[in-house]
Amino acid sequence: MKRVFGAVIIGAAMTAGALTVASPALAAECNPSVSAPSKSGSTISGSVSRPNCGTGSGSLNIQRSRWFGWETVATKKVTGSSSISYNCAGTGTHEFRVMYQDASGGGVTRVRTSSGKNYSC
Repeated sequence: MKRVFGAVIIGAAMTAGALTVASPALAAECNPSVSAPSKSGSTISGSVSRPNCGTGSGSLNIQRSRWFGWETVATKKVTGSSSISYNCAGTGTHEFRVMYQDASGGGVTRVRTSSGKNYSC
């Protein structure tokens, strides 16, 4: 609990005039994690693990580094733990990473990004 201006706040948010109280214990249970990218042949793969995250959906992506920043080369809508792959044949050498994002509630976007790995395709 946090005391703010003499009031006690327990993790509440206002939504369209209604009071929504979020349980801190429930919010802490959903903690998605992504794998580092791996390569087999000319296929780059990655995955997300979403334990205790319910039925909400998110976006799982494979990205590669470019001179202008990160380029998303594969994307997949996921509702649970899932994997994704990308055929990188003929694209040269790049740093690849796996990125997952979803809306965690209250208008907050939760993003998880793996470390990058260099692969020649």
